[in-house]
Amino acid sequence: MRVKPSAHNAALAFMARREHFTAELERKLLAMRYSPGEVQAVLERLHREGLLSDARSAEAWTREWIRRGWGPVRIRLELERRGMERPLAERAVAGYPCSWSALARTQLEKRCGQRLPTDYRERARLQAYLERRGFTAEHVRAALAGTAGAE
Repeated sequence: MRVKPSAHNAALAFMARREHFTAELERKLLAMRYSPGEVQAVLERLHREGLLSDARSAEAWTREWIRRGWGPVRIRLELERRGMERPLAERAVAGYPCSWSALARTQLEKRCGQRLPTDYRERARLQAYLERRGFTAEHVRAALAGTAGAE
C-alpha cells in the first residue's frame, strides 16, 4: 500500500519538475484530495520561503515560449490559461526584451526558407500561420515585409 505524501512534499515534487503558478499548484493539490485549508497553508509557506513565485514562473514560461517561437498574444493567453492574472501576464510579456517582428520573421523562414512567396494565397496562408502563433498584425506585416521595425 502506497502512503500519500504530505501536501508540502507533493507540492515540492511538482515544483522540482518545473515552475508552477500558484493557481496551477493549488489545482493539482486539490485534485490529490488535500483539504483546501491544508493547500492554502502550504501555498502560503512556499511563498514565504520564496519557493513559489508567480512572477518568476511567468518569466520562465515567457522565455520558454519565446524560445519555441510563439508571439506575445499567444503567450499572454497561455499564461492566463494557466492561472496567471491578466496584469501580471501582460507585464511578463511586455517586460521581456524581444523583437517580436524578428521572431515572427524567424518563424516564417523556418516555414518557407529565405525566399518569401509572392503569391497572394500563399502569403495569406503565412499571415494566418503567424497570427495563430500569437503575433500581432504589425509583427506579421513587418515579418512579411522583411523588416523588424514594428515592436
